[in-house]
Amino acid sequence: MNIKAKDLIKSKMVISGCSVADLNKELPNFGIKLTEQSLANKISRGSFSADFFIILLHIMGVDID
Repeated sequence: MNIKAKDLIKSKMVISGCSVADLNKELPNFGIKLTEQSLANKISRGSFSADFFIILLHIMGVDID
């Protein structure tokens, strides 16, 4: 099974009840400033670093131990 990072982020967003707006509100705490649309596009394309991926998971409260 080939699971893409963008698909994992999208599924965790549904499970956690987290919207793009919710994620975007928290990103400045990590020194990242994006528009809501830019974030939505970045997630849709799956064009993000592993660091960014982990930050999104952390914001959603996903345990990555």
